[in-house]
Formats: sequence, structure tokens, C-alpha cells
Amino acid sequence: MSISEPLYDRNGRVAAFILKRNRIVTPQGRSIAWVRENSIYDYQGRHLAWWDGDHIRDHSGQLMYWLRGASTGLVHPIPQIPPIPGIPSIEQIKPIPSIPPMKPMRRLSWSQHRLPGL
Repeated sequence: MSISEPLYDRNGRVAAFILKRNRIVTPQGRSIAWVRENSIYDYQGRHLAWWDGDHIRDHSGQLMYWLRGASTGLVHPIPQIPPIPGIPSIEQIKPIPSIPPMKPMRRLSWSQHRLPGL
């Protein structure tokens, strides 16, 4: 895996980058979330979504974002050419994360939700 990989939205646009699979940053480099095991948290410790190996699902199991080549069960749009990522900001101190909710069943549909800051 490279240092950063683009995360695509339901339209194939680059929504964010994931750095070494543990920090999610905007295309400009601002940290918005981090991954712990299979959960995604904001920097207040709130559980936002689920990391499912090569994509992100919301609390109802719908697909939010995906990496190129992800196996999500859905047909992906043609991904745009990713921009050059911004220089990542210094990461904030990670808080104690909240207890994640029960993980939902995977749904074969696109989420209407976005990660805060995107």
C-alpha cells in the first residue's frame, strides 16, 4: 500500500485520502477521522462509520466511500483521476473512542451520509 490512497464517493470523485489506513484526511490534508480496527472515529471520539477492508459503510450498512478495486457488491462509477494530495496536517491527539454500535448487515445501496468535514 502506498502512503495515501484516494477514497471515492458514490459519483467516483475523490472525497478524501486514507493515510496508511489509519487516518482520513481531506484532499487539502486536514485530518477529519481515524481508523481503529474496523471502526472510524472523529477527533472527539465519536463513532462515525465502519471500515470494511477496502471501503467505508455507514451505521445502516450502506456504502459511503471506497478504494479503487474495492469489492463492495455494487457497481462503482469510473473513478476520477486523483488530485495531488495536500500535505497532511499534524494529527490531533486521538481521544478515547466511544463504544461502537452494533455493526449492521451490509446493504447493497449507496449512503446519503458523508463523513464530517467532507
